Amino acid sequence: MRRSLAHDAESPRSGESGRRRWPALALGVVAAVTVIACAHPNEVPRPGQTVAAPPSTTRPVVTTGADETKTVCSQAQSLNDAAIADLTRLLSQAQSAKAANDTAAALTAVTNAQKRAKEWSSGLDALTGKNISSRVRTALQSGITTINKLANAPLSSLATIDPEQVQKDITKFRDDLRTACA
Repeated sequence: MRRSLAHDAESPRSGESGRRRWPALALGVVAAVTVIACAHPNEVPRPGQTVAAPPSTTRPVVTTGADETKTVCSQAQSLNDAAIADLTRLLSQAQSAKAANDTAAALTAVTNAQKRAKEWSSGLDALTGKNISSRVRTALQSGITTINKLANAPLSSLATIDPEQVQKDITKFRDDLRTACA
């Protein structure tokens, strides 16, 4: 049985409410981003304008020294848990601000969520440069790609992202990493 992101991020006292809250939260965030994107048309590329792709973050592979796979797996799981908890909190703030018609606060929360996703991606990227198994490296790189889709997306495109698909993609990354680390 797969666990949801909200389940993984919730405290033991929060019970089942976190599982039911994630889809509503994600859908609310999409609505908030839609409002924000419409309020900030300058974020949309103009006709003929291209959006620069984020720089490639390939690191040299370390092949000497002690195997760090177990340590990296533990660090990656900790990074994942902390990032998902933070993102859940930030996206909840965005949803609340949107419900209160506070576009500025919603924009701030979404921007902070993107910043946190970038930090998460960078933390995972730093782990890929260590002496780890190729299976773990591949799982980390796949997760980084998934996270970067959100972290580097212009606000205008966030409105078109399917929150259920995002949840599936991140859950798949976490499952793949757990399998690679087993």
